Amino acid sequence: MSRRIVLSGVILCILWFVQGHGQDLHIKDFRLSEYKVFKVSLSVDLSKWYYADYLSYDIGLNPHYRSISDESEFDWSGYISVDRWSDMTTFVFRTGVDVRHYLSNFFIHGRADMDSWNVYEGFWQKNRYGDLEIGGGIGHLREGYFASAALYINEILKEEDIIRTDLNKITLLKIAQLVANRQGYVIKYDRYEKYLFSELQELIEEDPACEHPVSAYVLFKIHDVVDHHIYSGIPSDVFCWNRQFGTRLSFDLLGSHITDHSRMYGNYAMHRFPLFDSVYYVPGIRAVFDYGNPLSLESHILGYISYQIDWYDMITTHEMKTNITYSRGVIDHFVFTAALDNFYSHWLPSGTTATGFLTINPEVGLTYYIEDKIRFSIDVGYIFDLEMYFVDPFDYEAEHGFMIEVDSRWYIF
Repeated sequence: MSRRIVLSGVILCILWFVQGHGQDLHIKDFRLSEYKVFKVSLSVDLSKWYYADYLSYDIGLNPHYRSISDESEFDWSGYISVDRWSDMTTFVFRTGVDVRHYLSNFFIHGRADMDSWNVYEGFWQKNRYGDLEIGGGIGHLREGYFASAALYINEILKEEDIIRTDLNKITLLKIAQLVANRQGYVIKYDRYEKYLFSELQELIEEDPACEHPVSAYVLFKIHDVVDHHIYSGIPSDVFCWNRQFGTRLSFDLLGSHITDHSRMYGNYAMHRFPLFDSVYYVPGIRAVFDYGNPLSLESHILGYISYQIDWYDMITTHEMKTNITYSRGVIDHFVFTAALDNFYSHWLPSGTTATGFLTINPEVGLTYYIEDKIRFSIDVGYIFDLEMYFVDPFDYEAEHGFMIEVDSRWYIF
């Protein structure tokens, strides 16, 4: 008798462990595996209008390469086109690259964007613009939505009686990786859903916890979580909110508004770019500290503080931004967010009065949703703006205001 009791206890412990195994996955456990995708598309458009005596054409080449893992990120895209319309020919060249590589707890980062428009109408009009930044830092900020999406899918499967016990941790990690690879499917396929969700369905149905086939109804519920695709009338934040976690301190050297078109940016003159007398830009530096922590599957805290200095020819600007946001929600039901945004800028013109701007902006929002019955959103905010003139005597102008926005829909019939 005692042996039966002991054996029954062991079996119950094993069943309890198996049932809770899926929940052993924490958002912080997931590490992104490497995936790569490369695609090149060519478009050719020809047209001739009724009374026109010329043929118009538009030829475009669009390559895109993306490689991402927990240790590195590389994203490059380009666009080259030739467009002919009447007597005007336009050549467009656009490219952008974003690189980040981690070395232990340190990282290096670089980003460059360039946009070139060349128009010929008997003479050339050339316009080139770009931005450049390079830097590095310490720490690692990871995306937590992939793992949280896998856990949400686990909950959907239990609600719909596809499973009674949780999916095992290995399956959940594979689902998280598949969600993370979504952008690669978007790049590679026109209708990527049929490839991504067939793999997802296979992963679920191969898990020992799966007792029934995954129906189209359940797949479409999962689709909302994976794809962030929101149907008309459904608030997007009940499916997705920011889930980044970790800490990261970064320092960047900046080259903004690079151009050979004009030395002026707005009302201010820019510096000459080193080694290129006919190219102008705004040099700058930036420091950013990011922090994120998933307190649970339902709640998250996120914040950052940044400080940036830009040097124009006759003016120096200082900008500081801070944000702290707390979010709590249940997928497909409600989300509550409370955020505090602060912004301060300080302008130091050469030989004139320095000016400062301060903005304080707390906001609170709640979204409540019951499928096919009700949707309700409310946002409440307060803003305080202060403009300061650093003269003798010191002078300032201040204004403030409240905001409230309510959006609701009841499904009567």
